[in-house]
Amino acid sequence: MKRWHHALRDAESWLASLASGKAKFRVARLINNLYESSLGEPIYILGREDIGSILNITTETASRIIAEMRRDGILTAQPDGYYQVNNRLLQKLLQSEVADE
Repeated sequence: MKRWHHALRDAESWLASLASGKAKFRVARLINNLYESSLGEPIYILGREDIGSILNITTETASRIIAEMRRDGILTAQPDGYYQVNNRLLQKLLQSEVADE
């Protein structure tokens, strides 16, 4: 019962962190969560429609933000839909969200 409660609390916290703020930072937080779970390995990024559904943004917005992150060097495409994450640049982006508030 305790493990179930802990898992539910973690899921609610994870979803709450992805459901607020500007779209760019929602995507950044999702990528950060995926990166932290991957232990530094390349991450698989879901389809743009799935990202849009999870983050409550349009498919076009998700696509535009992912493309922007690629141009900015935060994401580097790898084979089979995986991306290498430049964690230093990602953290810099996430810190800029705090500075905007």
